[in-house]
Amino acid sequence: MVVIRTLGKQDEGAFDNYQQALLADHNPFLYVPAQTDFKAYLAKLAQYELKPSHPDDSTATTYYYFTETGEIAGRISCRWQLEKGNLRKVDGHIGYETAPKYRKRGIATALLRFALEKYRQRGILDVLITAVEGNEASRKTIEKAGGQLDAIINFEENGKIERLAHYWIHLDQAEKTVKSYGVNANPNMRRPVVKPELVEMMRTEQKQLTGFLAEIAQFAHDENVPIIPHETVVYFQFLLQALQPQKILEVGTAIGFSALMMAQASPSATLTTIERNPEMVALAQENFDKFDQDHQIQLIQGEAVDVLANLTETYDFAFMDSAKSKYIVFLPEILNRLSVGGIVVIDDVFQGGDVAKPLEEIKRNQRSIYRGLRKLFEATLKNPSLTATLLPLGDGLLMIRKNNEQVDLG
Repeated sequence: MVVIRTLGKQDEGAFDNYQQALLADHNPFLYVPAQTDFKAYLAKLAQYELKPSHPDDSTATTYYYFTETGEIAGRISCRWQLEKGNLRKVDGHIGYETAPKYRKRGIATALLRFALEKYRQRGILDVLITAVEGNEASRKTIEKAGGQLDAIINFEENGKIERLAHYWIHLDQAEKTVKSYGVNANPNMRRPVVKPELVEMMRTEQKQLTGFLAEIAQFAHDENVPIIPHETVVYFQFLLQALQPQKILEVGTAIGFSALMMAQASPSATLTTIERNPEMVALAQENFDKFDQDHQIQLIQGEAVDVLANLTETYDFAFMDSAKSKYIVFLPEILNRLSVGGIVVIDDVFQGGDVAKPLEEIKRNQRSIYRGLRKLFEATLKNPSLTATLLPLGDGLLMIRKNNEQVDLG
């Protein structure tokens, strides 16, 4: 589970590991003071939120940490004013760092996006971020977040002259590349339903993506576009290579990652994919134009319920990863176009475990999804015309085999 938050007393072990990793890295762009008394450090952090650590050259500051499956992957400091000491010249509003093993995974981008929203909430719309001129990775991260280079200045540190790039981010102008999803979108989908250490093992010890799929997955991570997690990717690759379907139907294209993955795993198949969001359609089509070299994929833009009603093909494999409350609406149309013996896989059916709770415990804004998924389970899990099973991969998969030509979902 990924959370960006302030530290708590439960984080002592994770913080010690994080600090040791930074110290061992000897990164010339980072200053890492050793913290040996964690309890005292927490007290200092709480104090810094209210008043500066030094009355002449600091300001009230909040430190947020990127945590993932019990580990700390990165930190961002939010300084709420620039009027003290060297803040306007050297430090700026924001400072951030990432643990070595988590670099190049979009964590700095996620931290920066999170912090900018905090500034927006406080009404601070002009944010200064600085980076050493030669730190290309940091400068690219800032520029990607909307940073506009204002100046490169000289400053002296430890008797040495350094050059520092000054960037301003104007929050009334800055925009994401992808606008359809925010950092907090789809929170239930980001809650693993098995032990975090097993999730970590499945995501790191199985064969990793390479080539264009790795490139698209990184883009999705950076832009908060939900795609199937790595453990589900590996399972799909295994399943599709074993089944070798000839005609695949997908509802919910997003940026085209899963369609391209399925096409790669089933080289003799053709694939029809449906997407309603115009922004996603444009991004997916761009990826298909670049990477669908064998022209296996047909992208159809429109509401799934309307597109499905007009399809004439028969499919032997279908994948749904779209509006969770509408799965039960789309399924009858998919089954009508599925051959006997065909397979349907439906993603994100556990909603972080919420589906196992009584309705009264579900947040009101999640209840339409909850009701839709409960209806889906009632219609499929014990249906005599289907064989259905639930798999705890990602946020849960429902797999269905069509056994009879006619299927009554009740």
